[in-house]
Amino acid sequence: MGWSNISSPVSEKNTQITDIHPQIITRHILTRIDVASVASMALTSHHFHAVCSDDKFWTQICNSTWASTNHPLVRNALAAFPAGHASFFSDSFRTLHFEKGDSHCRDTTPLQRPNEFISAVDLRYRNQILCSEVNVTDTSTQNFMDSCFEVEAFADKKQLLSNITESCEDDEATFMQDLRENITLSWIIIDPTQKRAANISSRRPVSVRSHWIDGDVEIKFAVIMPEFVETRLTAMLKWSDCGKLVVLSGVRLQLHDMDGLCLSGKTSLRILQEAIRSGGRKKAREGEETRIHGNYVEMKRERRQVKDKTRRTTTLLIAAISLAFVVLPVNMRFSVSEQGKPL
Repeated sequence: MGWSNISSPVSEKNTQITDIHPQIITRHILTRIDVASVASMALTSHHFHAVCSDDKFWTQICNSTWASTNHPLVRNALAAFPAGHASFFSDSFRTLHFEKGDSHCRDTTPLQRPNEFISAVDLRYRNQILCSEVNVTDTSTQNFMDSCFEVEAFADKKQLLSNITESCEDDEATFMQDLRENITLSWIIIDPTQKRAANISSRRPVSVRSHWIDGDVEIKFAVIMPEFVETRLTAMLKWSDCGKLVVLSGVRLQLHDMDGLCLSGKTSLRILQEAIRSGGRKKAREGEETRIHGNYVEMKRERRQVKDKTRRTTTLLIAAISLAFVVLPVNMRFSVSEQGKPL
């Protein structure tokens, strides 16, 4: 039996990701993967991070995620970030999240107060962009520091939400549920002094309700900060043309304490700066944001009940003491007059 015709086994070589040309990865592979997966790979894999280190790549990802990042004000601000758009994406893709008992005291380095901060706002419905806006808030004035903190987006011009208008033909309950499930808000605060940013809105609404005064729809987004401060973002939808069209009349940002009081610009700016620096970033599970906000509302209710009970007890105690001061002298005078009568 001859062995001359038997060939030796061919050695097989497994293709590694490092063998693929970087341009093939960025142009033909990553473009077919969703943004979240691309970002996750780029932030966790050393090779993908090296491949995706080009700022143009991250600029495309940011622009496809937030239309507002294409604004010149945002582009100029992100140019100063340590890693440009990659740093911004890492800061902003996931919303702020704080575990119970979290404190801002992890970093006690004093923060430089910015003269302004930038708000990049994007409203989506069924993952389609409805409207975007970028505005600058001047924080250098004493009026800002002392007044109630409030920033408004889309207030100067009414936005016709044609995508939502198509779905509002259903009954009110169905329409409200559709908004709860499909409308999303991103409100990103950019701090030029820290060269950092944070998304301070819950991704989905924590409540959708019909306003009791005029029947307009109030959509509330919220994130609970340390010190039990609520970052509250309220979008108002108004009806026009006999209820056939839906118009966005504005989105308002405020910070409120446990008593529901609007915080001042000075206090709000401090809390926002510290949250941007020290706050955790997390992709919330389905329904988690609503649950956290519901727990916060319940805490506020219990706090209010305790304060009301304390107030009632204090009022009764003051009334009892006041009555005692009135009755006691009368009794003493009556006792003295009785003692002075002849037997």
